Amino acid sequence: MTRQNPLVRAPVTQSALCAMLLLALGGCQTTTSNSHSGDSDALERRSVGTVLDDQTIEIRVTDALHRDEGPGRGNHIKTISYNRTVLLVGEVSDDETLEQAQSIVSSMAGVEKVINELRIGEPEGLATRSRDALLTAQVKSVLLATKGVDPTRFNLTSHRGVVYMMGLVTPEMAETAAHRAARVAGVKSVVKVLEYLPGETAALESE
Repeated sequence: MTRQNPLVRAPVTQSALCAMLLLALGGCQTTTSNSHSGDSDALERRSVGTVLDDQTIEIRVTDALHRDEGPGRGNHIKTISYNRTVLLVGEVSDDETLEQAQSIVSSMAGVEKVINELRIGEPEGLATRSRDALLTAQVKSVLLATKGVDPTRFNLTSHRGVVYMMGLVTPEMAETAAHRAARVAGVKSVVKVLEYLPGETAALESE
């Protein structure tokens, strides 16, 4: 009889890995040909590989912007990557710094598109950032209770009362989510940075 070393684990199957990552990443993609059916569970999400790519892009972009005398030094730049589209929000000191940030991010490997929402002005304070964080949580809570909306399909961030929505969704879900988010107290406007399923890319839109 052979005994298995308790310190040696059996290989993890792809299905098991997907199940574990499901909890950590909020969803695991299953490619399907019936995404036109209208069933939200059948619609394609980011793959696990793309989620990891987005996390890596955010780390690399943040590092590049704040390295040495980069545009992030002394300014407030927040970076969000979704499906290899990078959203930049925050404040910088002048036009040159804004353009420098755009150039750095656009040239980075893996980045397919840059949405530059940086503004020229003083960096927002801690109190404003805290209000934005609370606002994002409130919008997520509202979307969770909204029929026809799967909040796990959205990556939300707020800046000075403006809510940015990123995600891979149907046009119908996008409109419903944006409409509900715009009605949350404290929301000044909703900006949709979305990719529509199947394959229809949305432009930058404000609600």
